[in-house]
Amino acid sequence: MPRLVAGVSGGLIALVVFIVVALLASGPVTNGNELPLSSLQALASAGHVESAVIYEVDHRVTGAYLASAQAPPVEYWVAIPSADTEMPGLVDRLSAAGATVTVEPQSGKAAILFVATYIAPTLAASCLIALLVLLLRGGLPAVRVGLRARSGAARQRQTFAEVAGATAAVEALGEAVAYLRAPARWAGRTDIPRAVLLHGPPGCGKRLLAEALAGEAGAWFFAHSAADMAEALEDGRAAAGRDAFAWARAAAPAVVFIADLEAAAPAAGGGRPLNQLLVEVASLSAGDGVVIVGAAPSLDVLDPALLRPGRFDRRIAVDPPGPGARAAILGSQARRHPVDETVDLGDVARRTPGLAGADLVAIIDAAAGIAGQERRPMLTIDVDEALHRLAAAGRLRGRPLSADERRRAAVHEAGHAIVASALGRGRFVQHVSILVHGRGLARVIGAPGERDVMSRSDLLAELTVLCAGLSAEELYFDEPSTGSENDLARATDLAHAIVARYGMSTKVGRVRVDTAPAGAELADELNREVRRLIDDATSAATERLQRCHDPLVDLVLQLERDEVVEGVQLGDILIRALEVEIAGISNAPAAGGAAQETPPAQTTRGRRR
Repeated sequence: MPRLVAGVSGGLIALVVFIVVALLASGPVTNGNELPLSSLQALASAGHVESAVIYEVDHRVTGAYLASAQAPPVEYWVAIPSADTEMPGLVDRLSAAGATVTVEPQSGKAAILFVATYIAPTLAASCLIALLVLLLRGGLPAVRVGLRARSGAARQRQTFAEVAGATAAVEALGEAVAYLRAPARWAGRTDIPRAVLLHGPPGCGKRLLAEALAGEAGAWFFAHSAADMAEALEDGRAAAGRDAFAWARAAAPAVVFIADLEAAAPAAGGGRPLNQLLVEVASLSAGDGVVIVGAAPSLDVLDPALLRPGRFDRRIAVDPPGPGARAAILGSQARRHPVDETVDLGDVARRTPGLAGADLVAIIDAAAGIAGQERRPMLTIDVDEALHRLAAAGRLRGRPLSADERRRAAVHEAGHAIVASALGRGRFVQHVSILVHGRGLARVIGAPGERDVMSRSDLLAELTVLCAGLSAEELYFDEPSTGSENDLARATDLAHAIVARYGMSTKVGRVRVDTAPAGAELADELNREVRRLIDDATSAATERLQRCHDPLVDLVLQLERDEVVEGVQLGDILIRALEVEIAGISNAPAAGGAAQETPPAQTTRGRRR
C-alpha cells in the first residue's frame, strides 16, 4: 500500500509540474514594442508596415514598420482578440499596403496547450481522487483523525558523536543502526532488532539516544506518546494506533519512538493498547526497515508480555551517569558557552552524584545565563550558583547525594552484593551502583520470577540477600535508615509467600492461605512465622557480612570512589567473598541444638559474565 500511495503521489506531482512548465513555455510571442490594434490599422493604411506574421494560437501579430523614411524598421507586436471580426479586413489592408503577410498555424503549441489544458488536469484530478481513496483506506494516516501529534516526523542531524556519557547504550544500539542502514541484508532472518526498550530514570537521555539512532542511520524519526496511543485506542479509534506505524513504513528507514511505554503496557495489564502494540511489533518484517524504540523508567512497571522473545527483547539500561560520564556531559554542554579556563568540570562532576544528564545540561545552561547577564565567561561560582538555584526550585530530576548518603548507599548496596556472592549467587550480580536510580535490588540480584521452579533454599537465600542491605547498615552505622524501605517490603512479601503461598513453613505446615485467615490464632501464627523468617535471614546476612569484612570494605571504598563497580573489579571482590564463606563453613565446628533456618552457601562459584 505505501508503494502504491507513493506512485500515485509521484504521478500527481509530475502532472502538476508538466502543466506549469507547459503553460509557462507556451506563452505568446511578444517581440518588439506593443501597439494597439488601431495603431496597426493606421500604419497599414499609411503603407508603413513592412511585414506581418499572424500567430493563430497566440492571437498575436508581429512584424516591422517604418516610423520615417530615414529611420530603420521598428519591430512591433499587437494582441488580437480571439473573436476579432476585423481580422480578414486587417489582412487585406496589410496585403494591399505592400506588407509581407505570413500566417503561422502553431500546430505543435496547439497540441501542447490542449494536453496541458484538458488532458493533464483530468489525469491530475483522477490521481488526486485515487490518492484520497488510498488515504481513507489506510495507505497513509494524514487525513484521518489520529493521534494528537500526527506523525511527528523529522530528520535528525545529531548522531552518537553528540551523545556524551552513554557509551554502553550507544554500543548496544549498534545492531539497530546496521539494520536501518541496510534492511535488505537482514532478509530471511528472524532476529531483526524490530523493537528496542530503553529503561532508566527520567532525564538520562532515552529520547536523545533514539534521535541519535535515527541520525546515525539516516532514518526518519517519529515521536509518539504511549498515553496518546492508549487514549486513542480506548476511545474506539483503533485506526489511530495503526497510523503511527503506517507513517513509519511509508518513510522507511524510520525509528518510531514511544515515550512513557508504561502508559500503554502497565504491569497490571495493558488491555487493548498493549494488544495493538504487540500486533504492530509482530507485523514488522525485515524489509520494512522500521525500529520501534520504547522508553520506560524501569522493567518492573511494564507488562511481562511486552518483554517476551520476539517483542521488546532488546533491552538497554540507560543509567544515571557516573563521574566520567557526568564530566563528559558537562564538557559537551560547556563547549556551547564561553567558559573560563579556571572552571574544573571534573570537580563539578564529582560533586554532583545522583544527577541525571538533563540536570547537568540545565546546570550549565543556568550558569551560562548567570554569566551572560554580566557579559563575562562562565566561572565556577556561576556553576555553584546554578546548582543551588535549580535544587532550591525543585527543577532537578535527580538529587545530589551528600557525603553521608553516599557512604550509606555504598554500604547498603555492597551488603546486597557480598551476601549474594557468599551464598553462591554471585552470577546474578551484574554491577553494583550507588546512583539514585540504581538502588533497586532488581539491578543487582536476579528476581525470583526469572525461574519457574525455586526450592526452599533458593527462597531463603533470596530473603537473606534482601535483608543484607539493612544488616550492612546496622553493622556500619549501628542503626538502619529509610533507604531499606523497599527491601523490607519485598522481604515481607517473600516471607509471607514462603509461609502462606508455598506451604514451606515447618510451623504452619503444608497449607496455602490465599486470603486473610478467618481465625485470629492462625493469623498470629502466620505473622510470627513471617517475622521469624525475616529475623533469621537478617541474622544470617549479618554473620556472612562479618565473615566477609575485608571484601565488604573493599567494595564500599570502590563504590564511594567510582559510584559504579562492575566487570573484573567486581568479580574479584565477589570471588573473595565466596572463598571466605566456604573457608568459614569448612572450619566451623559442629553445633548442636536447634539451628537457624538459613540457607547454605553453594560451593560452586557463580559464573561471571
